[in-house]
Formats: sequence, structure tokens, C-alpha cells
Amino acid sequence: MAELDLENAIALRDRLLATKTANTSRRVLAQLNACCKWAVERAILESNPFEGMTSKIKVAKSEADEIDPFDRAEIGAIVRGFETDRYFKHYTPFVKFLFMTGCRTSEAISLQWKHVSNDLSTILFEEAVVDGHRKGPKT
Repeated sequence: MAELDLENAIALRDRLLATKTANTSRRVLAQLNACCKWAVERAILESNPFEGMTSKIKVAKSEADEIDPFDRAEIGAIVRGFETDRYFKHYTPFVKFLFMTGCRTSEAISLQWKHVSNDLSTILFEEAVVDGHRKGPKT
């Protein structure tokens, strides 16, 4: 096993940046930094070679906010997977609803008829159920 030193940390950072997005690389390095910080505090490591690395990685705002949704073929494959599954086919309407609305699971499971307009044309996502507790939606 290779030693964890600054040279290896830099090589790992460079490999991440070459194979992943800046946003993903930054998040991985932040986690490694946290792990090594913990190890230094417990005298497992002498120093943290990842300290300060994330601040040098600039993430474009559009990349940080980029959403990579499923394409139509992927959605079709997922829905067919549910439709044909012996144990989970009863979830098919729920999965279709999530894809059609784009709502979060916690918002979908909190829906009540009072959130649906009388003519069924509008749904208001006013609540979310998280850990069994109702609360306001994220956004």
C-alpha cells in the first residue's frame, strides 16, 4: 500500500480532475480532507495532504447547478423494469408520476386531495414527508 503523502495526494487530485468534473473532484477531495483531518486529530496520520486542495479547484456556476436528467430511452427502461418486475410492479404508477412531475419523492408521498385542483389540472406541492414528519417543501 502506498503511503499517504502530499505527492500521492497531488497525483490523486490530478487523476480526479482528468477523469471527473471539477465539481465531482472537489467533492471527493473535500471528503478525503475530512477523513484525513479526523485521522490527524487521532494521531493516525502526521499530516493532512489534502488540506486546502478544494479551494484551488474552481467550479463554474453552471457546472455546480447542472442537472443531468434521464433521457427518454432511460426513462422507458426504468418504467419497463418496474412494469415487468414480479415484486415491484405495483410501484409503476408512482414511478411514472415522479418522472412526469419531476417532484421529489418526499413531496409525492405527502400529497393529499386538497393539493389537487378540482379540475385535476394543477397540483400544489406544499408539503414533504421526511422521516415520517410533515414539513414544508425544499423549494
